Amino acid sequence: MASNGQTSKPASKENDDLDAFFKTTITQLNRTTEVERILSLPKIDPFSILELETSCDDNDIKKAYRNKSRLVHPDKTQHPKAVDAFDVLKQAQDQLLDEDNRRFLLKMIADAESILKKELADSLKKGGLAHSSTQAAKQSSSLKLQQQQPLLPSKHQVMAKFRALIVELEWQRIRKAAAETDRKAAELAAKEKAKQAAEESQKRERDWDQARDERVSSWRQFQNKSLSSKKSGKKKIKK
Repeated sequence: MASNGQTSKPASKENDDLDAFFKTTITQLNRTTEVERILSLPKIDPFSILELETSCDDNDIKKAYRNKSRLVHPDKTQHPKAVDAFDVLKQAQDQLLDEDNRRFLLKMIADAESILKKELADSLKKGGLAHSSTQAAKQSSSLKLQQQQPLLPSKHQVMAKFRALIVELEWQRIRKAAAETDRKAAELAAKEKAKQAAEESQKRERDWDQARDERVSSWRQFQNKSLSSKKSGKKKIKK
């Protein structure tokens, strides 16, 4: 019996080591998967990054961040881009904890859903008009039923449309900023050109004034010489 007890201990230890190895391996795989999931998502969609519903509150946001930060923290995972994933996660939390920013994001999501509903309704209407009279007669009841029921796009479609709207707004902001930069640069160039023109005009005036003074001085010198010559001539005649 003693021998059986002695042989069971190493076997038990070996099983524990295997369990620990598999748990560590699975944990690292989970960490790697989470890092890659976060980095695969656009930074403009913090709800998807934190895997939160749009109805989440501050506590939900902080809890989701804590849970996910444990997975992707650079000290906990060997993934080479863990730092990037951790930064993206932190930015997502900050975006949602900012009430004004979260309100803006929720409005954009609501706008995306409204746009999709209208697109679906228009698509159904066009599809109904495209049917032949025979097909329309056969399917009139089903079409009426579909038209009466509200058309609800899927969550995936809404979030995809939401991201597209955010990207479009960002491009508009970039274009507007670029246009404003160009306007300021053109305005600055115009001011610089006007300044140079004014400086050149002032220089011409100074040069003209200086030249005029020189001309006056030369004329006076000429007159003085002429007078001196006349006086000296008169004196010679008297003699």
